Amino acid sequence: MNTLALFFDALIVFFLVVGLFAAAIGLILMLAPAGFERLASRMNREWSTRRAMKELEVPRYYERFFFRHHRWVGALILIACLYFFFAFVFRMSPAEAALAMPGITWLWEGLFWFLIVANSAAAILALVILLRPSALKPLEAFANQWVSVRKATRGLDKEFDDFDNFARRHHRATGFLLLLAGVFLAVSFGVLYSG
Repeated sequence: MNTLALFFDALIVFFLVVGLFAAAIGLILMLAPAGFERLASRMNREWSTRRAMKELEVPRYYERFFFRHHRWVGALILIACLYFFFAFVFRMSPAEAALAMPGITWLWEGLFWFLIVANSAAAILALVILLRPSALKPLEAFANQWVSVRKATRGLDKEFDDFDNFARRHHRATGFLLLLAGVFLAVSFGVLYSG
């Protein structure tokens, strides 16, 4: 069995389970709205991303280590790039790499060429780090700008309960639509899975 067929089988099973779950939620909404309230109150907990992102907000400075040990860092990156070229590029072609997973040869070939370009750029960067790291200072000054993850994710801490409020007001209509959608998904993907 090839990987693409396995992926599509897993996708079919996923949508089959989603359909069954939607049908069950639709039945609960139609027949027992109080049960939906209990289920929604258990599932609707607020999780703050600010506490989880706190460690990402602490600035860490590695410039001193980097410039003090630039020969070691440059040599290690260069060795890793050379290993890639000797292990992959000089031993196999993109077509041979694509034979590992038939059906998606375009993905393997694209990945192969992307890795060649990325490793070539990394090898040039390693040579600059190894021979003259001060040439990277303007790039470093441009790249060392602090971006606050907590500010960027501030909007995610809001509570979005519009669907719950709508489902509470129109529980039978919402339940019926979920039941229809769930049965449609379950039957459609059940037929695909069995056939």
